Amino acid sequence: MPDFNVEAHLCCETVRHWQATVEGHLVYWGPLPPQAAYGYGMICDCKGYRFRGTCRHVPQAETMRCGWQAFVHGGEPTEDGRCPRCGGQVTAERYAV
Repeated sequence: MPDFNVEAHLCCETVRHWQATVEGHLVYWGPLPPQAAYGYGMICDCKGYRFRGTCRHVPQAETMRCGWQAFVHGGEPTEDGRCPRCGGQVTAERYAV
């Protein structure tokens, strides 16, 4: 079995938890229920999303979410320790590489 190294990389807080209101509906980014196929995703509270699993609010919200990760997008936090894209909180995420 291969060995992995665990490295810490900085990312915007919106990588783990984020929410916005789009056309009066709450769109949430975060951990999905355990039975879901993926770990994180967007969920909307509108009827269309509940019945079809997708709606027009999710694509609109995706353009609003920062999602900056130093490992993926490059760059460094600002001098005061904020996200270089949106100015939000920065946290460290651990990855096995």
